Amino acid sequence: MSPLTAFILVNTKIGKEGNVSQKIDELIKNMGDIKGGKVYSLFGEYDMIVVVEAEDIETIDKFVTAVRKLDDVVRTTTLVSSD
Repeated sequence: MSPLTAFILVNTKIGKEGNVSQKIDELIKNMGDIKGGKVYSLFGEYDMIVVVEAEDIETIDKFVTAVRKLDDVVRTTTLVSSD
């Protein structure tokens, strides 16, 4: 089975984008089941998009839950692709 790719759109409290981005980078590095990931800053409705790969939906769920629990994260929207 090919890895799943998750696109996680993140909104933060105003002025906290950099702090949240650093914390998400740490999560990517520290969660061994995440195969790769990157945080991109955005302009518009969302503050950033996080792109990660994992072998299963449970790992994606665990990662997204960790992101949602971060201080200064207001809201997330997650899209998952199997291609």
